[in-house]
Amino acid sequence: MSLGWPGNASGSPRKSWTKWLGRGKSGLPCLGCCPRNPTPDKRKKTDGQHDGYVSLHTPLSVHKLESGSWVMSLTGKVALVTGGAQGIGRAVVESLLRSSVKVAVVDLNQEVGCECKVQLDTEYGEGNCTFIQCDITDGDTLKDAFQTTVDQFGQLDIVVNNAGINNEKDWEKTIQVNLTSVIKGTYLALDHMSKEHGKRGGVVINVSSMAAFLHSPHQPVYTATKHGVIGFTRAIADASSLADYGVRINVLCPAFVDTPLLHSVENEANMGKFVKFKDDFKHSMNKFGVLKPPQIAEGMMRMIMDSSLNGAVMKITCSKGIHFHTYEPLSA
Repeated sequence: MSLGWPGNASGSPRKSWTKWLGRGKSGLPCLGCCPRNPTPDKRKKTDGQHDGYVSLHTPLSVHKLESGSWVMSLTGKVALVTGGAQGIGRAVVESLLRSSVKVAVVDLNQEVGCECKVQLDTEYGEGNCTFIQCDITDGDTLKDAFQTTVDQFGQLDIVVNNAGINNEKDWEKTIQVNLTSVIKGTYLALDHMSKEHGKRGGVVINVSSMAAFLHSPHQPVYTATKHGVIGFTRAIADASSLADYGVRINVLCPAFVDTPLLHSVENEANMGKFVKFKDDFKHSMNKFGVLKPPQIAEGMMRMIMDSSLNGAVMKITCSKGIHFHTYEPLSA
């Protein structure tokens, strides 16, 4: 199974995706129904003429990629996003709502979650999202959050295991949130979406980090959890493919992102003895740059919609934009 970009045997990402990230387009490039840089008289008609890209702000029809795979239609789908009330999760929630997806916003912070719900109702209309306060390290509470989502919206199609913390002092909690809860969330997603349980299939996106590729002396346990998320995701994606679960499972690895988690490295209560490396951490931020949450949401939406991606490892950095990690073929 190729873990790279569709239609590219080498596993390298299509350059067109990377180019689109910085063009100011708030959408997904149309890679099949329209010619490159189409003129009005040559543009093929689909559900409505467009200027070479599919907007993420309106309901999507199904578009075909040049590789022959399909872009998943999101209209009428239901998603659950952990850590969804702020940061990357909030940006993903808004992208999903703009694409006519019903969304369950799962977050530990009751105050921020309720405020988020009010704002989303105002912008996207009431009845399109719900807020569920949840400590994802509590297995029963997380299970209830999934069931509540299905009870309210009738189905579940997309799960984004996004919640994460950066706490080297209470490192066992970091493992529980960043790795154990991602595993639990993935298994709960399969319970509600897998064909082995008579469901219709779906998509799971687990959030890792570029820390899994650039080891961080100031974040040893955080780094370990993000390695674990990649390993688990690739393995369970293979299991899904072999057993025909009908669920695609991918992992997204952003670099530094402007979120509350990023700023926690300055606090001794979070970093313990590793707080002494905070200046080195800031130097790395200045060197590599800091992304904004909507840029991560852009990559997330592409992983959700491209039906050919399973077990894919997407990286997002300031220097390269959206691209995919490739692995050497297994050998004896």
